[in-house]
Amino acid sequence: MKLSSDILKVVLVSSLILILSCGKKSTGRNPYINNLPPNIGGNIEKYLSGNNACNRIPVRTFSILTQPYSGSNNTSVIQGQPQSTYINGNVSNSYVGVSAFKDVILITKITSGQAVIGFNISLYLCEWKVTNPYSGAQIDMITGYRLPVINSLLSQIIITDPKNCLMGSVDLANLRFTLPALGNVLPQYYDLSFTRPRDCFN
Repeated sequence: MKLSSDILKVVLVSSLILILSCGKKSTGRNPYINNLPPNIGGNIEKYLSGNNACNRIPVRTFSILTQPYSGSNNTSVIQGQPQSTYINGNVSNSYVGVSAFKDVILITKITSGQAVIGFNISLYLCEWKVTNPYSGAQIDMITGYRLPVINSLLSQIIITDPKNCLMGSVDLANLRFTLPALGNVLPQYYDLSFTRPRDCFN
């Protein structure tokens, strides 16, 4: 009976390891990237590594139901109220931007036929912790335990299609997030700006 019990333990442990390893594979990347055309998904992955590598929180997503209008110097302008749901439709183009803190923004233009429905936006934010100067304790500002929620656009989002770039670029995006309360830390606003990646130029 002891032999049977030991065999059962080995089977259970092996099954658990298999389940956990499969789970890691399925959650290691943004599921939305897997649904993008290969050229877009592959390109955005390049911006998440190298000089922009960091410990990232789960991808934050939202959308803006709007049609862009033309700006100066062949740019397009997006404005509207962020919504928490994604827009269904065809991905006709994509745009990437980076922050000074290695965060990455991916904007995809969603169309139905020739009409633009709106834009889906994915944010790949780096973890951010600060040290309490009095106690030395680490305070979660942006982590998997304290996920920011999109609040509003602080300005219009400006996108363009520069030459010699892996994809379209986000020339300007100023976003405001709400950081929820966590323990003794009260809710806070957090503003973040994204601009064109260095490898994108006209």
